[in-house]
Amino acid sequence: MDDKLNEVKEYTRRVSRREDLVYMNQLYWFKDKLIEEEMYEEVDRINKCIEDEYNNLKNDINKD
Repeated sequence: MDDKLNEVKEYTRRVSRREDLVYMNQLYWFKDKLIEEEMYEEVDRINKCIEDEYNNLKNDINKD
């Protein structure tokens, strides 16, 4: 039973990390589009989001 629970936990962690990485990829893509449109104030906001998400991901990895 414990093995199965650990397996499910690990699977959940992997899926969650993949979703986080996809989200960060989308933020980077959005940032590039904003730069093309010269919307630099919005780029600063996106950079803040990217930084926050990166720190969250790093903290989650360090917990494991």
